[in-house]
Amino acid sequence: MGAQEPVQRARVELSVTQPLLRNAGRRGAASVLAASAHGIRAAEHGVRFTAQQQVFDTMVAYWTLVATEHERTLFQTSVERSAKLVEETRALVDADQRPRGDLRQFEGNLVNRQRSLLEAEGSRMQALHRLQLVMGLPASAAASWRPSDNFPAATPPTADGAQLTDTAIKGRPDLLAAREAVAASEALYKGADHNTLPALDLNVAIGYSGALDDDGVGPFFEAAGSNVPGVSGGASLTLELPVGNRAQGALRDLAHAQQMADEIARDDLARTVRTQVLAALDALRYSAATVEAARKAEAYYELALQDERDKLRAGLSTVIDVVLTEERLTQAQLSRVQSELSYAVALAQLSRDSGALPASEADLQTNSAGAPNGGR
Repeated sequence: MGAQEPVQRARVELSVTQPLLRNAGRRGAASVLAASAHGIRAAEHGVRFTAQQQVFDTMVAYWTLVATEHERTLFQTSVERSAKLVEETRALVDADQRPRGDLRQFEGNLVNRQRSLLEAEGSRMQALHRLQLVMGLPASAAASWRPSDNFPAATPPTADGAQLTDTAIKGRPDLLAAREAVAASEALYKGADHNTLPALDLNVAIGYSGALDDDGVGPFFEAAGSNVPGVSGGASLTLELPVGNRAQGALRDLAHAQQMADEIARDDLARTVRTQVLAALDALRYSAATVEAARKAEAYYELALQDERDKLRAGLSTVIDVVLTEERLTQAQLSRVQSELSYAVALAQLSRDSGALPASEADLQTNSAGAPNGGR
């Protein structure tokens, strides 16, 4: 048999595959894309909620600084009041109108007030450092910052609890993030469930063949355009039956379980939010009443101290009575400051729980509920 003539053959073909069942549509191939879109929006809402938390922490730190500033002022006034009593008593002792033992008690009371003033100044510095920390300021920031706001006026809330609850349910960023998480897991579950179906693909091909009687690399590529008899084509269906298909079924069940867990977390968060709003509203209501009672008590003790001092000058009272009344006045004043602090924190907490705190610079232009205007 003689040697065959060298022949180079080449075929050019375009093949297109169109999925018809398992991998077609958004529930199949694009479910991950849909889930990722919901995940991105959930992350954005999460960032907003974190920003609101940061605003709340800053407000609490600020009002705590205001409280320590008030307490320092109260103790400063108490020191000045005690010092005046010491001077008056010393003059009476020098004039032999009071026993020297009275002077010793007033001097001891003055030193005790000075100690309390030092403690108040230390508490103020700690509150200032806390505020710098939550505001993200460096440790080297100046410590001469002074609050310029007084506590908000303590008035009983008039807001409707049901309306505030509805507002929180509709707009709180953490709830919005929870809803997006449910939507993401639902998309993944639908995609995983769709992928348990049989895989049916339509394959379409079109092309032509060429040949060249020659040998070598060059003739191989030249054969693609030589001696072309015509165009040929074909179509086929490929069916993949999910026999058993335990892997896809397990993925579907896992995705379904995640969806159910996200739904439970969303519903539990909604229940928690409703309780938080109503609890914050009650706390604000009782805080306002407490401030009013504390102010009345302070006013009565101011009058009582003046009466005791007048009685002491007239010889109708004792040094102990004056010191004890002054101590009660100081405690009443401190209680009033703490009540005002509780009201300010309750107001900020109601704003946070109802989703009303700002979460961005843009929000600050339209929403400053309970926010202080600090100054240096």
